[in-house]
Amino acid sequence: MATYEGKLKSMETKIKLLKLTDEETQRTIEKGHVPSLERQQRVLKTKLEEVYSLKVEIQELKIQSDEETDNILKEFTPKRRAAKIAKENIRLIAEEEEEEH
Repeated sequence: MATYEGKLKSMETKIKLLKLTDEETQRTIEKGHVPSLERQQRVLKTKLEEVYSLKVEIQELKIQSDEETDNILKEFTPKRRAAKIAKENIRLIAEEEEEEH
């Protein structure tokens, strides 16, 4: 089983990748290239799921070590912004694809 620090580092890396993908997605939406939009949407969904899974695993480790629940919830508040942006881009891509069809 991976350590807390390892999982946290992995999560931070995935969030950075998610942010980078979000930036690429904005350019792809502007271009309106449907195959690229579909690819971006798949990547965003996959990375979002990976981040969420890691979040749950990290929270489980913290609960096992008897950390206060309030501290656990506060730690993930800044990370929610990246997830919110990714979800919005997924929605925008879906709208763009609907307009194309």
